[in-house]
Amino acid sequence: MSGGSATDLLSVPGKRASDIDVTKALKTLITSTFAASQSSSAALKDVDGTLKELQRLRGLALIKGGEKGEAPFNAVATYYDQLASLEQKIPAHEVQIPFKWRDAFDRGSLFGGKISLTISSLSYEKACVLFNVAAMASAHAAEQNFDTPEGLQKALKRLQLAAGIFQYLKDSVVGLIQQDPTPDLEPDTLNVLSDLMLAQAQEMSKVCNANKTIGEEIARLEHAKSSFNAGLSRGGNPEMCHCKDWLKRTETALTAARKDNDFIYHERIPDTKSLEPVGKALVAKATLPLPSPIGPPSKDLFEELCPVAVHQALSAYEGRKQDIINTEVTKLKDGTQSMNQLLASMNLPAAVEDSSGSELPQSLKDKARAVQEAGGMDMLNKLIRELPELLTRNTEILDECERLLKEERSSDDQLRSQFKEKWTRTPSEKLTTTFMTNAQKYRTIINNAKQADNVVHDKLEVHKKGVEMLAKGPNNLQSVIPSGGGQNVKGSPNVVKLKGLMEDIETLKAERQVIESELKAPKIDMKTVFFNALNKLGVISEQELSLESLNRVYGPLQKLVTDNVRRQETLMAQIQETHEKFVKERGGQGSGDDRETMLKQCAAAHDAFFELKSNLQEGTKFYNDLTQLLVTFQSKVSDFCFARKTEKEELMKDLTTGMANMSMGGGPTPPSHHSNTPERPARKNDPPARPPPPVVQTIEPTPTAASAPPTETSPMPAAGGVSPSPNPYAGAPPGYVPPYPQANAHPGMPMAYQTFTPMPNGYNPYAGYPTPGAAYPPPAYHHPQYPYPPQYPPQGYPGQHQPPPPQ
Repeated sequence: MSGGSATDLLSVPGKRASDIDVTKALKTLITSTFAASQSSSAALKDVDGTLKELQRLRGLALIKGGEKGEAPFNAVATYYDQLASLEQKIPAHEVQIPFKWRDAFDRGSLFGGKISLTISSLSYEKACVLFNVAAMASAHAAEQNFDTPEGLQKALKRLQLAAGIFQYLKDSVVGLIQQDPTPDLEPDTLNVLSDLMLAQAQEMSKVCNANKTIGEEIARLEHAKSSFNAGLSRGGNPEMCHCKDWLKRTETALTAARKDNDFIYHERIPDTKSLEPVGKALVAKATLPLPSPIGPPSKDLFEELCPVAVHQALSAYEGRKQDIINTEVTKLKDGTQSMNQLLASMNLPAAVEDSSGSELPQSLKDKARAVQEAGGMDMLNKLIRELPELLTRNTEILDECERLLKEERSSDDQLRSQFKEKWTRTPSEKLTTTFMTNAQKYRTIINNAKQADNVVHDKLEVHKKGVEMLAKGPNNLQSVIPSGGGQNVKGSPNVVKLKGLMEDIETLKAERQVIESELKAPKIDMKTVFFNALNKLGVISEQELSLESLNRVYGPLQKLVTDNVRRQETLMAQIQETHEKFVKERGGQGSGDDRETMLKQCAAAHDAFFELKSNLQEGTKFYNDLTQLLVTFQSKVSDFCFARKTEKEELMKDLTTGMANMSMGGGPTPPSHHSNTPERPARKNDPPARPPPPVVQTIEPTPTAASAPPTETSPMPAAGGVSPSPNPYAGAPPGYVPPYPQANAHPGMPMAYQTFTPMPNGYNPYAGYPTPGAAYPPPAYHHPQYPYPPQYPPQGYPGQHQPPPPQ
């Protein structure tokens, strides 16, 4: 601590921090969290400028931490206020920045304990900055002029604020950082500092003088002088408590009081033993709860970002809404698919159009033109050739993630084996369980995607000939379809009824297009609903509010879907009954079998073509979305490994320093592995020899794109150093970063997670791929030391065997 000669107040030194760039990690987190959210789109437009300003404020706060005055206090307090705002707007537990702060009272480890601590947690950064706000407040109080009411008032407020901050930190800091802090952040230390600030804020000093009891004042000053002299004679280092200064002030006040009494008051000097004890006068108390903001009014850099509680509620709502949309749309598409298959098996509507037995039915001409204009087999072949490249890309990223985790764990196990109980950090196996579990889930997803690719390949082979025939156009199709026999039943009642039923089918399909469009159209302002709930109640009952809104908006549309599907069942029953009569009337199934078979084959190929086209486009998008999820997963794994590497180096440095201090204290110096000096013989009273420093395999951070510029023959490497295949994000919306659910599985801790809602699997093998626009909240609990939990991969990916959600 330091003291000011003008005021004799003790001020607290500030903590010192290592300079670090916070912009990159925060930009990645903010972008990945809010990119799919319209509620915070304005804040993302100038995220670079916002984070540069935050970096500037941090730099000012670190510089001003060693200065005095109101301006330095404001600089530190303003940075703290921005951190407090940011913490409310983002999933702060995911901030993966290794913040390093030194003990405020450390002067070469004089007081023992950790001299510095590095934790990748925004809460840790915020707590250390708040400590410095209190330190600056105590320094600012010490600078005030106590001879003026204004100076006394400002000093009182600053000391009360400092006391409140230290008290707040005492009650919360251990819970925030979840590990042993440096000595300045120990609860006992913070409690002493809080009491000290309050003690200095008390006014006890001129009570007797104000009451004009001059005799009592002289008696008390004489007693004070005697006490100070006793303290000086017994104390070993009186300079530390400024006893000499207080003795001089007491003697000056005593001389003045005696003079006044001799010439003016002539009061009797009472015996000190007869004086009443000085009572406590509580004129100051700690400022709690802490004011918000603590610093002067300033622009909130992150005001455009939606509060994380509202964002979580919006994300969960979007997931529920998308589940409803996916379910209802799938019902409609499954109905249309089964209906088309049944109609194709009956050669409808071509059968009722084929009156002559030689001309190509008009419906088949239209289908041939549609396939031809859509690109035919060339387009399908182009799409299907892209899948292996995208599959390889995803596999390589996942392989790299598993390699990083394996190397990090291997390094930690090696050091733990060598240092034994001195290696005190959390074992890797407890921190990487969820990483490894989710990596395995991603592996299962990729394997299922391979099976989905096979489904698409098989379906394409079945309908390849029919698609090729249709793709050549109506004229060519006319020439290859054989003529058929049978009776001409053009005007029969069965033909007329079937044509009417075909018109009803087209009406049903048109209604489905309208219903699907309406399902995807509603834009409900749930942001305002959640904001109002948060402001009014302090919490958001997301499930209750979401379900009420969704039932009100989507309930009528769900009823329309149900009615539409039921009408299909009735129509198809009528069509089958009428078709049987039509076949008998025409002369039975045996008439024109070859022609009938080819017409059915072409109708089925038309439907299969557009299903395959949709499947392959969805498969391409699925792989691209999975690539982005895996890149985010890889980034989290890389950041985790880098943070562990940083912590490892800090811990090894502390252990090495401790060994050196033990050697300086008289213990034996371990032999150098780089010297030929012989080891001296052991002596009788020597302590046990310490083991030699371990040989550690250092895990360097994976190179990024910035470390190696691309060349003509080597494409730009992606995160983690894995080179992408050509155009890995083909077909993805511009600037789209898919959201990701989170999971945490630290042993013994509660888990909160959200998963992508799967679409029910119909024939489409890629049903349930990640849905753009849906965002998911971070976990409700996290491991604070390594706060970047891996995302939980979405359910409902290709294949029939879906991974179960974590238990």
